[in-house]
Parts: sequence; structure tokens; C-alpha cells
Amino acid sequence: MEEIGIKKLVIIFLSIICLTACEKYEQEDFGNNYDPDKDAQIFSSERNTVYTENGFYTIADLERIEFIDRESGKQVPLCAKPDCTHEKESCNAYFRMLLAIQIYDKMLYVVAAGSEESTMSLYRLSMDGSEREEVKKLYATEETDTEGCSLSFVIHRGYGYMVTNWMQKDRRERTQALYRISLDRDEEKEIIYEYKGYVPLLYIIQGEKNRLYVTADRYLDKDLKEHETSSFYFDILKGTTTELPVPNGYGLIGEKNGSLYYYRSDEKIVYRMNEDGTGQNGLYEWEYSDMLICRDSNYLYLNNMVAVYENDLPETELKVMVIDYEGNVVRELADMQERGLVWSNGEQILLRHNGADGASYELLDVKR
Repeated sequence: MEEIGIKKLVIIFLSIICLTACEKYEQEDFGNNYDPDKDAQIFSSERNTVYTENGFYTIADLERIEFIDRESGKQVPLCAKPDCTHEKESCNAYFRMLLAIQIYDKMLYVVAAGSEESTMSLYRLSMDGSEREEVKKLYATEETDTEGCSLSFVIHRGYGYMVTNWMQKDRRERTQALYRISLDRDEEKEIIYEYKGYVPLLYIIQGEKNRLYVTADRYLDKDLKEHETSSFYFDILKGTTTELPVPNGYGLIGEKNGSLYYYRSDEKIVYRMNEDGTGQNGLYEWEYSDMLICRDSNYLYLNNMVAVYENDLPETELKVMVIDYEGNVVRELADMQERGLVWSNGEQILLRHNGADGASYELLDVKR
């Protein structure tokens, strides 16, 4: 009887642990339809802008959140305080070192310098900027063997997902981590995937339905001669990863209706294949290599600025080519020398003009 009682206690104890763990990171299934309040907005890897029905929220000068009205294009700092200069931390729109902005459940979330020295934190703001709180510390600056951090951060279906790609000075083999972060509770960030190698890097490409798409990049040897790239998706319900058939050396652009879109930075072709690896074909060929590619739900945006600057082509006109997911040209944006492509929601394109008096914004319809 005593032995049976001990076994029962062990079973009960293990059940409590299991229930606690499951409850701690329980992931709700929001189905297969896009939900603008729950699903990640994706355009560029920088994630410095988000949109609503009324307009765009963007990061200005790495220190200020501004709102751009969708009808007029007028920009204002996201601050409701009268007579505010928007240059100090007493202003709700002002932050030190703003790195990312996301929208979730009708609230704004930003990653910026934390209240503790040498830390980066997650902040939550109301859409009108009247309320602001520091939710939690995300990470601290590493030791002197690094030269800065390239952050990859996105909020999708209830959680934040983060990678801190530290730029390393040495050539030691390291482990890179993909973290899941609670938005409303005090739990520490949770490692959900690890990636080992020399200079290992992870890039969160897209949150889509119950999947998180990621591209991985590393060297397999200390001399940095054998290079490897791969792509996979993380199932947020099952907690599992599935490798995608994107060829080695190519970066994933995104997934759309069961097709994968990818390219190689030194080629001129954007490729498409089915998620099972069949049907690979060149979707679109442009005259420029080293393209920068952004995307929204309707279109791909091919930007030649990387080719121009990397290859020192000062006489070459900066352009953006807009194509749909079948490879059809929708529009060409020429004469981009004084304008930068910031964002598109599939209907309107947001351009930034960098003038002597600061930045101003222009809204264009994607289709003329």
C-alpha cells in the first residue's frame, strides 16, 4: 500500500509539472485566415514600420516613433503631451536606440534601449501614444568579443520571437538561439530552436498562419571556407521544425499559397518552387544582381540600391521594380535617388524623402 501511495504521489507530481509547463507556454490556434490584430506584418527585414487603416507608424532617426496619416501623408510624433519637444525620454514617442516596431492586438510594441544600463527592452504603447510601459528586459550587451548585434524580432499570434545575431570578433564555434517571449507575463524568454556553427546567424523571415519561417546561415569550419545556408519553418502549435527545400546558398524571401520564393544575392533571378520541392523555376529576371527584396501580401519589391552602392555605380539610376507573385510587372518606380522605399501594405507605397529640413513622406498607390 505504501509503495502504491508513493507511485501515486510521483504521478500526481509529474502531472502538475506537465500541466504547469503546458499552461506556461500554451499557444492558441487562430486558424488559417489572416487576422490583422494577431498576425505579424512583414515587409522588410528591418521591421521599422507598421500600418493600420488610418496610417503608418514608423521609426525616425532610431529615436522617435512617428505617425503618417494615410490620406494626407502628414507626419507627427506619437506624443499627446502639449509643448513637448519630442527629444527627451519624458516624451512617449522618444526612445534611445529604437530597433523594431510591431503591432499586436491594437497596441504598439517596440524594442529600444532599456531603463537598465546596456540593456534592450520591450515596450508597449497605446495607438495614440498616451500610454507607455516597459514590459520586460530582452537582452543585455555581450562582452568585448562582439561588435554589435543585428536584431531579428517579430510578434505573431500571441508571442514575440527574437534572435540576437551578435557580430563576433573571434572564430569560435557558437550556438545561436531563436527565442519565444511572453508579451504579458513575467516568464523569462524561452529557447525554442538552437543553431550551431561558426558565425551562426538566424533571420526571422515571416510569420504565416501557425508557422514561423526562418533562414539560417553559418560556416562549418574555423577558417570560414565552407559556407552553408538553409531554411525551415517552426510550427508554433507543435513546437517542431521542418526543413524547407531551398537550395544551399539561397535566401528565403517568403511563402505564398504553398509556394516558396527565394534568391541568391549575386544572381539576377528570383525563384519559385512548391513547398515539397517540385516545380522550381525562375520567376523573374532583372538586370541587377545584389538585389534588396521586400514583400507584402500582394507583391514583391525589387530594389537595386544594393547593386548600385556595393558595385560603386554612381551613374546608375536607383529603381524599384514591383512584381506580383506570378512574376508579372506591376510598376517600376524610377528616379529613387531622393526617395527611399519604407513600406507597402499591398495598396499604398510609403516613400521617405530625406531633405535638409528632415524627412518627409509620400504615399503612392501601388497601381497607377
